[in-house]
Amino acid sequence: MLDDVSTFWGQFLPNLVATLVGAFVGFLLALRFDHARESRSRMEQEASLLRAARDAAEHNVQLIAQLKPILFAAPPMPSFEMDTVILDALVPQLVQLSSDTDLLARLNDFRFQLHHINRKLDHLLSHGFTPISVTPLAQGVTLTAGNLEKSGKETLLPSIDARIASLETLQRQWWKLW
Repeated sequence: MLDDVSTFWGQFLPNLVATLVGAFVGFLLALRFDHARESRSRMEQEASLLRAARDAAEHNVQLIAQLKPILFAAPPMPSFEMDTVILDALVPQLVQLSSDTDLLARLNDFRFQLHHINRKLDHLLSHGFTPISVTPLAQGVTLTAGNLEKSGKETLLPSIDARIASLETLQRQWWKLW
C-alpha cells in the first residue's frame, strides 16, 4: 500500500509539472500567434487605407492640373472644388493605424491645403467678376494650387508608395511578425 502511494506521488508530480509547462508554453504560443495575426491585419488595413489615400491624392493633383488653366481664363470661372471627402474620412483612421508620423503629417497638410484652395475658390466665386478684383485672387489660388501639385507629385505620392511597399514587404516576411 505504501508503495502504491509513493508510486502515485512519484508519477503525479512530474505529470503535473509537465502539464503546467505545456499549458504555459501553449498559452505563450497562442498569444504570439494572436499578436502576429493582429499585426498582419493592422498592416493590411493601413495599406488599404493608404492606397485609397494615394488614389484620392492623385485625383486631386489631376483636379489641380485642370484648375490652373481655368484660373488663367478671363474671367476665371472654376466650376468644381477639390475632392476632400475621402481624405477627410481616411486621415483619422490612418492616425490610429500608422506609426509613420512624417507621412501622416504630409497627408494632413495636403488635405488642409485642399481645403484652403476650396476656401479661396469660394471667395473667388463670391467676389464680383471684375478683372481688377479677380486677378489677385486667381493668382493666389494658382500659386497655392501649383505648390500643392508640386508637393503632391514630388513628396506625398512617393512617400505613400514607399510606405505601402514597406508594409507589403513586412506582410510577406511573416516570421518577422513574431
